[in-house]
Amino acid sequence: ATVGAAGVPGTMVTGKVILSGGQSFPFTASVKP
Repeated sequence: ATVGAAGVPGTMVTGKVILSGGQSFPFTASVKP
């Protein structure tokens, strides 16, 4: 599978990354099989 930037046709994957230290940020990626 390939992972591209948000907006590329494919299966959209969203989630939240939690960093050591308590910081977190959401992310969105599109995965094309």
